[in-house]
Amino acid sequence: MKTLTAIAATLTLFASLSQAAEIQLDRNLTLLSHNGEAHTQYGGELDLAAGKQVLELRYNAIFQLSAEDHESVLSPAFYLVFDASDEGQYQLSWPEVNTLSDAKKRAAEPVVTLSNAEGDAIPFELQSHDQLIYQLLLSQTR
Repeated sequence: MKTLTAIAATLTLFASLSQAAEIQLDRNLTLLSHNGEAHTQYGGELDLAAGKQVLELRYNAIFQLSAEDHESVLSPAFYLVFDASDEGQYQLSWPEVNTLSDAKKRAAEPVVTLSNAEGDAIPFELQSHDQLIYQLLLSQTR
């Protein structure tokens, strides 16, 4: 019995020491894929391993135009590329949008901010599908 308790305590210790990084996604962002693996997640948290991360995202918001009418704003898919540390806490934010016209402008040219738990900006690249493929092809020819 003591051996079983010791093993459980050791596993708990290692589990707490090997925490993964985590990113909190804005509620208006849909995660379509993470490092090539398909997802369908609306906002929320995502566990990350240390290293390069490629998140395929889409902005999606619904605007109430009247009591009976609404309009959905959907951006093309875009890719967020950044390096995650092994225990980082990240926040991915979409700027506050108050009008339908502002939402359409932002959806056409996505802008996000990525910060750590302390609020410091984290470097990242924001790319379209074509830009990501072009960069991949360039890296293959070098």
